[in-house]
Amino acid sequence: MKKKNIVGPTIKAVRKEAQVSQMRLAAELQLMGIRIDRTAIAKLESGKRPATDIEIFAIAKILNISIQSLFEDSGELFGKIYSL
Repeated sequence: MKKKNIVGPTIKAVRKEAQVSQMRLAAELQLMGIRIDRTAIAKLESGKRPATDIEIFAIAKILNISIQSLFEDSGELFGKIYSL
């Protein structure tokens, strides 16, 4: 199965480092008007679900990180997933 996003693993790592549960992250996103639940967060983090630009922006804001930092280590993963 091809991954549907490249930021999921980084989101998971940063979320865990910040000691934020998937449930809390989903609740914070819902407060920002983004309809998402804990299951969707799990799928996003595992790459089974795409991440929208709005979700990426909001997650970065909630976790107090830059959007760019979510993509910094993704180049190698992208190459593995979509190797030519």
